[in-house]
Amino acid sequence: MSIRVPRENLVSFTRQITPCSRHQTAEAAGISVPPAFIMHTSFDHDAAERAASVLLNREDRPTAIVASSDAQAMGVLEAARQLGIRVPEHLSLVGYDDTYVASWANPPLTSVYQPLQDIGRVALRTIQQLHAGDQLDSHHIELATRLIVRESTAPPSDRNRP
Repeated sequence: MSIRVPRENLVSFTRQITPCSRHQTAEAAGISVPPAFIMHTSFDHDAAERAASVLLNREDRPTAIVASSDAQAMGVLEAARQLGIRVPEHLSLVGYDDTYVASWANPPLTSVYQPLQDIGRVALRTIQQLHAGDQLDSHHIELATRLIVRESTAPPSDRNRP
């Protein structure tokens, strides 16, 4: 399954992280994310709900939102529900972490899975190497993530308004 999003309607909630790989990925795909569509919030439900309310009340509101955590995505779901915006009919939503709440959400949340146990193992190994005075294997480590597609995403429709 592929997810297509009109380039002008892509939104990302992030915490202030520089550089933001999500934005670099969007740019590499030829997608320009308008600065007004990037909201910096904490990784919690309530902050994301407030930010989503601002975005979803815009005349040019997004058709897709990518949140930096599943907790943020749950806040976006609540803001959309309060505004009568149906996910995924009017808004596609992607979370991050693939926590248990992603599969419990209504609709079940598409989320980016990250291998938390592997991250912990690599972090512990790095700390042990530093403690022992050993040279690090690498200063840059990448672990594979994967998109878990559930029911919160769909191709954009002409029925963008509730």
